[in-house]
Amino acid sequence: DTLLELFEGKDHYPNVMLAEHTELKTIEEMYKFFEEANKRGEEGIMLKFYDRKYERGTRKHMFKLKKV
Repeated sequence: DTLLELFEGKDHYPNVMLAEHTELKTIEEMYKFFEEANKRGEEGIMLKFYDRKYERGTRKHMFKLKKV
C-alpha cells in the first residue's frame, strides 16, 4: 500500500494530512507551475528530487523557489 492508499478517505487519522504534490518532468513544466502558483498568490513552491527520500531535519534534497 502507498501512503495515499493507507490514509485516503480515513477519518481516524485526524492529525495526518497529505500534502498536495505535482510531478514535474521538465524545467518548462516547473516554470509554468511556479508562475501559476504566483498568480494564485502563493509565496513560491517547494521542489524535491523525486528519487531522494525525505530526511527529517534536513532539506538537502529540497529547495524553495520564490520571487524576490
